Amino acid sequence: MSGERVCAGCGRRITGYYVQTLGRDWHPDCFRCAACGKPIEGQFAEHNGAVYHPRCHQERFGLRCAVCGGLIEGQYVNYEGRAYHPDCHKQQFGKRCAVCGEYIEGQYIQTFWGEMYCARHAVEYPECYICQRPVCKRLTGGGKQYQDGRVVCLLCRKQAVDDQEQARAIMRQVQAQMVRYDLDTRQVPIPLEMVPLTRLTADGMAGPLARLQGQTLKQIATRGSQEVGRTIEAILVLGGLPPTYLENVLAHELGHVWLFVQRIADLPEDVEEGLCNLFAYLLHQKKTSPEAQHCIHLLEENPDPVYCSRRTGPAASASR
Repeated sequence: MSGERVCAGCGRRITGYYVQTLGRDWHPDCFRCAACGKPIEGQFAEHNGAVYHPRCHQERFGLRCAVCGGLIEGQYVNYEGRAYHPDCHKQQFGKRCAVCGEYIEGQYIQTFWGEMYCARHAVEYPECYICQRPVCKRLTGGGKQYQDGRVVCLLCRKQAVDDQEQARAIMRQVQAQMVRYDLDTRQVPIPLEMVPLTRLTADGMAGPLARLQGQTLKQIATRGSQEVGRTIEAILVLGGLPPTYLENVLAHELGHVWLFVQRIADLPEDVEEGLCNLFAYLLHQKKTSPEAQHCIHLLEENPDPVYCSRRTGPAASASR
């Protein structure tokens, strides 16, 4: 009969109570979730003509995290067209601080070596005089403060050259390498002394922008107004430098020695220092070790205008 109600679920005639929704009629027991098959009482969700419990609808069609696959309820991060729980996105793409281990939020600093740390730690921890990392337990294993005031991390301290004979052997190696550029100082008597920073900063040689590591002491002997001889009194280098950094300083200082014995005189200070930095660069240019590349970085980024650089770093040396 035209007046009969037919159930949209089972197709049979409806008598008694029924559910009317979505323009159709249902036996209460036939109004079932298309996902779990159980009757629906109360609220429901519709999708392409089918009805679902709200939770079943969410399980089947809800937004899911691209990392864990779990349902996303509430706030989420949309990144490159994919949805993430905030914590999942942080774990997948976030940067952990090399100092405190927490995820970095806000400003951060990246070292030459690639480590990243919260910017606030820059004022909480001293910077290693050599590698420029913040000296802390997590990143460098701690550090040591020398009597001359320098703070050196344990990564650098483990490689430090403290033995005078080892330093002399390294100087001979550097001299041999510089010969390939016709910078031969092997026949020049050169006393080598490993000294504390206080020795290098004597006589007003320390500047606010440079961290000194070496110094060449020279002497010109005269009789009347006539030059009668030239002597290298000593090359002074900081004690406790790792081998690559010691090589860097020695190449620079041996550059001063070579210019001196070759009587290449009256060069402007920035020209002479620039040449000596070039000699140090030539020593490292074909090396691939991170330490050698860091030495080049320091040569390029030293902020002292005499050294034609831009950023504070322990690459400076001096002569007199």
